[in-house]
Amino acid sequence: MKSKLICTIALFALIAGHIAANTVWVSRNRAPVYWDQAYYLARSQEYLLSLRKEGAGGLWDAYRGLERKRAPLLPILAVPFYGLLGNSQASAMCVNHLALIVLCISVYGIGRQVGDRWLGLIAAYLTMLCPALFGLSREFFVEFPMAAAVAATVYFCLRAHRQSFYASVPLIAVFAAAGLLLKVSFPVFAGLPVAVILLWNLFRFVGGKGEAHLWALLKIGSGIILALFIASTWYLPNMQHWMQFARENVAGARGARYGAAPLDWLNEQARMSFLGYHLPALLLLLLLSVGAWISKTGGSRRVRRKDARGVGITAVAVWLAGALLVCLAVTVKDVRLFFPAMPAAAILLAMGYRAMARGWRAAPAAVLLLFPLVAFANFSFRGEYDATVEFRPGVPKVNVFSAEYYLGLKPLTPYVHAPNGRDWKADEIVGLVDKNVPEAIEKAARSGVGVTVVTGSPYIQPNWLRYIGFKGYVEGNIKHEINFADPGYHRQLTLEQCGEALSTSQFVLVAEGGWQGPNLYAYEVKADGGKKHVVRHEEVMEEITRIMSTREMTLFDRVGKPIEMPDGSRVVIYRHRYAGGTMPFDKKDAFLALFRTNET
Repeated sequence: MKSKLICTIALFALIAGHIAANTVWVSRNRAPVYWDQAYYLARSQEYLLSLRKEGAGGLWDAYRGLERKRAPLLPILAVPFYGLLGNSQASAMCVNHLALIVLCISVYGIGRQVGDRWLGLIAAYLTMLCPALFGLSREFFVEFPMAAAVAATVYFCLRAHRQSFYASVPLIAVFAAAGLLLKVSFPVFAGLPVAVILLWNLFRFVGGKGEAHLWALLKIGSGIILALFIASTWYLPNMQHWMQFARENVAGARGARYGAAPLDWLNEQARMSFLGYHLPALLLLLLLSVGAWISKTGGSRRVRRKDARGVGITAVAVWLAGALLVCLAVTVKDVRLFFPAMPAAAILLAMGYRAMARGWRAAPAAVLLLFPLVAFANFSFRGEYDATVEFRPGVPKVNVFSAEYYLGLKPLTPYVHAPNGRDWKADEIVGLVDKNVPEAIEKAARSGVGVTVVTGSPYIQPNWLRYIGFKGYVEGNIKHEINFADPGYHRQLTLEQCGEALSTSQFVLVAEGGWQGPNLYAYEVKADGGKKHVVRHEEVMEEITRIMSTREMTLFDRVGKPIEMPDGSRVVIYRHRYAGGTMPFDKKDAFLALFRTNET
């Protein structure tokens, strides 16, 4: 009883402390969020606008048809928090607070199934302080709530033979449907563990071990069927779109842009995310955990006899191994795609730690419990992060054997870092565009005002500006619906094709000076003799910026004053002279000639 009380208090203290730290971090961070999460935030504003304009029916229609390629639940989950707490990024981050509670309790529950309360508490601690996961808990990415959905689905499936039918089915259905509607890759993480639990209950029932296992089969099966039915309300109307998008990422050119050799990907996982700052000792524990646990419990036969324990260990193992094999096999190799498997690694590591003799636990305890806590504290309350400094090409990587690595004094990934309190003036940029929309564009722009963003800076990127613009439009602070976009993301363009895209833009935004960002774009530039070579996008960005500022410019005029940014760059906005009207052919041809003559 005393152990139960201590573990319960510690678990909720862990949850409360993590949420408090995240709240402080979000309040201190003023930097724009990165590409995908800014995309989700912008989408959340569109769902909110649909709800305000057309009510629940409008939100339902938007749910089914607004987002066709990516599962839509994450931005939709932000909408209730906007209503309760106000329309802000901090309100949207409450989705992660909810996911954090679900994840922590679910991992604790799985740990209890495979061991005891203390194992569950250690597993929850390791999960919450895993750099990959606590970093994402402060960002608006889909992988963190999906990790919670996977853990909850596995936990309630493990509990199915002990819970009532009316408790198991709705819980399994809710979390499995949530996982499917968060991301199409949910089955990669939850599919094998659920299949193992189903097979185990089937074999137990066939072996005459009781009707409870038959009922567990019915409960899990009913829950999964109900989840599939719920998820089909989005998947079926959009099947062609999401399947094509998935193919492009799994084996297509889109995924290849984030590709890497399998060994390189494993190295990045080890260096940046795989329970990062305490990796060497943890890998040793992971290798020893299964053998040590079996040894402690008296051999494999005894483990198999311990019903939920045996199947729980197997389910956790295939959760981790299955996800690892799939992530190694697919083309796309973004490190965060593997993060929903991190709770499984934490559970196995907790098993290894608990299986160790008491006299041997002191040194691993420092690595398992102390280092992640120090790293968590440093990333929460110490210093200031700047991507334009830390991840610019040529900056040396942090030595994995240094104190900076283990204590979290230096960021290892854009997903895990200290807050950035500097103002990157997105509201000022959006306001300058909004104030300079001429009447001709207002009459012609039925679908909003378009701005082409010619920079790859992580702090001046189109998805974030689009979010700020939509948020202002929804709240009535911005008069126009402004759509920010880049000229050629995921496409190979010649410099002349960039000019063609810019020639039809209503506004063009460039950043003079400063870092132009990571190489997210590929540009083919014609060289002498008609041959092409690909140059770094930073060089192309700088060339376009130079062209836009020349005296020979025939299509665009600068509006307002340049906006000074914290990194020393200046944002300059140009407005098309003929937007909303007829563009003289000779003016366009003279504009394109600037791009043809400047190809290198």
